[in-house]
Amino acid sequence: MDPGLFSSVAAMRTAERQMEAITANLANVGTTAYKRRTVAIGSFEEALDARPYPQTRPVLRVDMTQGLVEETGDPYHLAIQGGGYFAVDTPWGEGYTRNGRFHLNSEGGLVTQEGFPVAWEGARGSLDPEGVLPSVDPAGSVWQGDEQVGQLRLVQFDRPQDLQTGRFGYGFAGPRAQQVGINGVVVQGSLERSNTNALDELVALVGVQRRFESAGRMMSLIEQSYRRLSAPA
Repeated sequence: MDPGLFSSVAAMRTAERQMEAITANLANVGTTAYKRRTVAIGSFEEALDARPYPQTRPVLRVDMTQGLVEETGDPYHLAIQGGGYFAVDTPWGEGYTRNGRFHLNSEGGLVTQEGFPVAWEGARGSLDPEGVLPSVDPAGSVWQGDEQVGQLRLVQFDRPQDLQTGRFGYGFAGPRAQQVGINGVVVQGSLERSNTNALDELVALVGVQRRFESAGRMMSLIEQSYRRLSAPA
């Protein structure tokens, strides 16, 4: 393959992955605690006609920048300021999320939007739906009146990007994920917003589309030149 075609294909492939990431970001601008996706460019060499040629490969990354913590006034809404995740008991094992849009079910259990129980340290706590509104301190201890209901399970990883994203956006710990001490604090009555800025993503989308079109034109020019060279005299 011609090195020019090789480079054009790599550029189009990278632009395509970038457009996929930007599209996902735009679709989740209003999703609680969503972390924007970016595409990094990894470099490597690939042999072509027994000669090494530098190439690039798109690598998906997650921007773990803190989103704005916005007050909602709902005592069951929780946000984490700093590092860490809420642990959730899902049908697929313990999942992790920064989306603290929780509510109380009819049995007094704290659950997610999907109805999955929020995990606790030790025995699962239960709140009295008819009792006083609960309070949650910065360490994640839950109180109802003078009674401590329990401690929410908060987890932090040394490399959050090693979490494997599963259904409903929950993260799951893969073999490389290592837990460390949590340095974030819980903020009651608030939610963390997405760290995606719609205007920035739209500007980036225009730039990626132009790069995709430029690479396509380059491929077309190379193809035309080969046709002229192979045409009979």
